[in-house]
Amino acid sequence: MHSLREKVLASLPSAYREADAPGLALLGRARDAEPLQVELGKASIEHDGPFTIHTLSHVASLTKQFTAYVIAQLIQEGRLSSDTKASAVLPDFPSCGEDITVDHLVHHTSGLRDQWDLLLMAGWRLDDVITTDHIWKVISAQQALNFEPGSEMLYSNSGYSVLAKIIEHATGEAFPDVVRERITKPLGLSRTFALVDHRTIVKGRSFGYRLLNGGFVRSDHSFANTGATSLFSSASELLQWSQHQNELALADSSLGRMLHTPAKLRDGQSIEYAYGARMAMETPSVVMHHDGWDAGYRAAIVRIPSEQIAVTIVTNALDVSAIQVAFDAVEVLVGTDVYRPERVRKIGKKDSSTDVVQAGRRFTESALQGVYRSRELSTEYEVQQRSDGRLLLAHRRHPTHPLAPASDPASYTGPNWMPHLTFEGPSAGQVDGFVVKTDRIRSLPFAKVS
Repeated sequence: MHSLREKVLASLPSAYREADAPGLALLGRARDAEPLQVELGKASIEHDGPFTIHTLSHVASLTKQFTAYVIAQLIQEGRLSSDTKASAVLPDFPSCGEDITVDHLVHHTSGLRDQWDLLLMAGWRLDDVITTDHIWKVISAQQALNFEPGSEMLYSNSGYSVLAKIIEHATGEAFPDVVRERITKPLGLSRTFALVDHRTIVKGRSFGYRLLNGGFVRSDHSFANTGATSLFSSASELLQWSQHQNELALADSSLGRMLHTPAKLRDGQSIEYAYGARMAMETPSVVMHHDGWDAGYRAAIVRIPSEQIAVTIVTNALDVSAIQVAFDAVEVLVGTDVYRPERVRKIGKKDSSTDVVQAGRRFTESALQGVYRSRELSTEYEVQQRSDGRLLLAHRRHPTHPLAPASDPASYTGPNWMPHLTFEGPSAGQVDGFVVKTDRIRSLPFAKVS
């Protein structure tokens, strides 16, 4: 236990090693190994409360495991099927997604554009109050998909927001009630719950923080939505949840097989994802893992069913890489780092490649000036030119940000919510619009309107 504590401390930014820093709680269990437990820092810096294994914290995308578990139960009961089309259940589902099934949604193969990228692009900030209704409006307004459903995998929070609505339709109950009756109550997770109102008073909870200019500032969670995020839990109850899933896998139950079988694309290719968990197949034993972050919170689960290993971590520190710390714990439990997947090793590492900017540009800077509108998002951006010729991207709710030339002569890099813009038009002096690409949106068009 001492070696892991020291390893965790060494991996953190120096500011987190102070007594009044944000905290974390970690638990680890493995067959024939001494249990691990680490508790560090504060659940609330303002009120000086310690962060313990029982501290409730926002666990972000780990919520997806609970959503997927309910979906699997409903399929087992015959109330849904993996081939059930979202459009058959939800009348206002976007027409471009008429062929999207439950299986596509649960395995991120739907092609739906990601809700957070869409909201940011539309002018929302992630500290705004974002409700289920707000999210549904950007999902239902989608006019095109990233790709044909089932043809590839691209992580999409939108899919799990849709699944929550499908669950409510299939059960006739609100999503938090379904989670309570089907998961938390039967498993004795008495304090784990789905938060649907950010104003709810939660006793024993943590508050999120991040580093800014060498000190800490609050990074508050103000979401009021379910399915993809907004579950509150603790390291201790997440461990119970993880051990239950390991037991299902080892018992070779039909539910366990469903939860631990990698999904397949239309061409038969397997993908390393199954019902809310990533699967690492290249390691000595199959490793199930997932992490998440929202506002000032991070959380992670790592499971190796064949070795009866389960590690859970929750933290109210945005700058802590929860998934790396969780795999540090696995290394301490088994004495080797062979279970850390390659994709996890790469997290946080910068791409060493450089983007060579071509001297010539396809369009003149003056032609790029103007107002651009997205019909899908009902929002506008203005491209402005400074006196020195450099371009700026302006929006009424976001900070004005410079545009930098990219390697493609028609492309520019912008702010994190509009990272890559490619302009289109018939000639160097005439621009008709641009398309935006993000990590989770392939191409979203903006038309030049003035």
